Amino acid sequence: MSPPVSRVEAVQVLRALAAKYGVDRVPDRASRARVGTMVDELLAVETLSVEDKAQVEEAVAQHAASYGQKQEELKLHTHAPVKACKATC
Repeated sequence: MSPPVSRVEAVQVLRALAAKYGVDRVPDRASRARVGTMVDELLAVETLSVEDKAQVEEAVAQHAASYGQKQEELKLHTHAPVKACKATC
């Protein structure tokens, strides 16, 4: 992982990728849940490149670290698109 970044910087990386792929962006200081929804939508993009997916995953990890928690503890639904996840989570 890269050097630590602020929560806002991690969200800005995600926002830039969301804009690139036409995903609705959340504000820089959005809640964890709203950032998680944006991440879900980004990861659901079929044309998401391998490099950009790696950037998303790194930014999510940095965002989680800014709360002093691991990604798994944040319960960001990175395993399935939001609609599919709601049925199983």
